[in-house]
Amino acid sequence: MKKVFVIIISVMINATIYAGEPFAIHSFPSASITGLEIETIGGNITLTSNGSEESTVEVFLGKTDKTNAETDEEIKKIFDEYYTVNVRVALGKLSAVVTRKKKRPRNELLNVSFNINIPKNVSGKMKALGGDISINGISGELEIKSVGGSFMLDGVSGKISGNTVGGNINLINSTANTSLTTVGGNINLTNTTADIFLKTVGGKIQASNSAGEIHLNNIGGSVRVNDLKGDIHLSTIGESITVNNIIGTLHASIVQGTVEMKNISDTINLTLKDEKNRGYNLNITAENVKTTGMKDFSGKMNTETLIGTIGDGRSKIEISQSKQVNLSFK
Repeated sequence: MKKVFVIIISVMINATIYAGEPFAIHSFPSASITGLEIETIGGNITLTSNGSEESTVEVFLGKTDKTNAETDEEIKKIFDEYYTVNVRVALGKLSAVVTRKKKRPRNELLNVSFNINIPKNVSGKMKALGGDISINGISGELEIKSVGGSFMLDGVSGKISGNTVGGNINLINSTANTSLTTVGGNINLTNTTADIFLKTVGGKIQASNSAGEIHLNNIGGSVRVNDLKGDIHLSTIGESITVNNIIGTLHASIVQGTVEMKNISDTINLTLKDEKNRGYNLNITAENVKTTGMKDFSGKMNTETLIGTIGDGRSKIEISQSKQVNLSFK
């Protein structure tokens, strides 16, 4: 019969809650941790890799705008009555989970946050209800979720997936294959080398200095990228796409919006959709220009130039200093 070892090493400290000091610190041997399951309520999760033989989970308590408590003692009393924090390592998995013991009044809400330092190579799940998730220097397969919080991912590798509602996504200095979605948040992608799939509804997307197969999808917001390398896919509805300096192939789709593209080393495959028949103002020059589905065009057109209007010309499409442009009208 196999023996199951559960490691629970916890060191509690008394500290001033408002001073940025942890309410509690839990310590574990780093060699015992290969996975994780982190979930908190109202607070943030910060996950950082370390090279130490000891891993730590710091627990922080904080007030909300509705909390009546003023002193550390009053906050701790609310915490003891309404919340439970379970931190342990079992079968190689670090678990840090905040739960509520019972229904609590709005004036007795707290934010419970985690600051976690663990080995670099871990995999698992993280969930923050109402808080941000920050990950720095971790390599593994992570699934992250938040409601009302943002993602800040710096120096990650491996694989990242997840979604947030109402928060931003910041992905920098990364080599992790990443698939993330936000509703109502902005996206910033900088200095990555991986396959990236990012989507927002109603936010803005900015990307630069990155390479790989990159998909950036926006519904109701702008897309602005520069200095990308690889197979690039961009789309938006009702807004704008701005592109400068792509080494590779660019695939783009826009519905009733404006386009500005220049310095594309390879082919541009651009699909234009005009659901309300507002038309286009076209100013396109390239080594080779091809169109499909174009109707009622007025202006100058040859294999290298497409300058003129369709309809009232409300949507501006401007492309220059590019090799091949394949323009499809839907």
